[in-house]
Amino acid sequence: MKVALEAAAVRRAGFVVREATKRDVPDINRLFAVVFGRERETAATTWRLFDNPAGEAVVTVVEKDGCIIAQRAFWPIWIGLGSERVLGAQSIDLMVHPDFQGKGVFRFMALASFRSAERRGIEVLYGFPNCRALRASHGLGWNEIGRVCTFTRPLRSDAFSRLPLPFHPVMSLALRVWPKGSTRHFDVQSARPDAEAVQALLPRRSPSGTRACETERSPEWYNWRFARKMEGRYEWVSVHTAGQVVGFAVWGRSPDGRTARLAEVIGASEGAISAAIAGVIDHAAQAECSAVDAMTNRTDVLRALAHNGFRKSGDLVFRVKNLARRSLPPFESFAQWRLLGSDFDVY
Repeated sequence: MKVALEAAAVRRAGFVVREATKRDVPDINRLFAVVFGRERETAATTWRLFDNPAGEAVVTVVEKDGCIIAQRAFWPIWIGLGSERVLGAQSIDLMVHPDFQGKGVFRFMALASFRSAERRGIEVLYGFPNCRALRASHGLGWNEIGRVCTFTRPLRSDAFSRLPLPFHPVMSLALRVWPKGSTRHFDVQSARPDAEAVQALLPRRSPSGTRACETERSPEWYNWRFARKMEGRYEWVSVHTAGQVVGFAVWGRSPDGRTARLAEVIGASEGAISAAIAGVIDHAAQAECSAVDAMTNRTDVLRALAHNGFRKSGDLVFRVKNLARRSLPPFESFAQWRLLGSDFDVY
């Protein structure tokens, strides 16, 4: 009731909420530059929001005097909930112009975005909110169910921001013997496997006989998610044995290019997963990245990260919201979720 009253007050103040279209992309990008301090290409935003194979994103904007001053988006993705398949979405790109923060715009926009998502048939939402989003969304029905660990594998001494400069040469020597997974029994290539090889490996993502909650993958989804138009400058690593593809990984880069990010990895065995990650490390080092970041709660990937010298660096709040008018038990259990880098839009 309180949230609805707040929204009514914001509406009386002259704010207008609506769903965005492709025509709004230039204005959305201008807001992005103000809020996040960097530019985003029109083609990248259009591809990101409106060309998703699971359907266009639910993009809600708030206008004041004809100008977009706030936006949030729900990125559609099919999710397997045990034996059931439902349409879900990740909450991304939440932004409010600094001049209008603290005026109730966020919650006004939230109610409208939830209604729009329900109309589009989206049943579940998930996201990785920052501290500000957590505070602002209190009372809006989100359920924080766990935290996903983040990991870092240093490649250069400048990855250690607090390391005094005189110690950098010593650290550079230490990094030469830093643990890295074995590729001895594999042929690791800087290449994308063909669609048939990718499709053949996809069942390896999910352990058999479990009620895992996992976002869906397909060759078409990979074409979109890691397209050149998307931010990240993504590259593929494929792992072969006896002429057969037994694993692959995808990695991207932070906006400043300094940090590599492990976005995806699948293997026919843990050895293949470890070899794929080792390949990412080698290619990221050649690209002069300072470190490789990863985030996951998948046990098979966690072991491969440990073999490759990754160390825990933090964690991310993981929360969900049930929009369906029915119970979805596996969705509410963090232990059932299997999450990896590309489940988070910045990876």
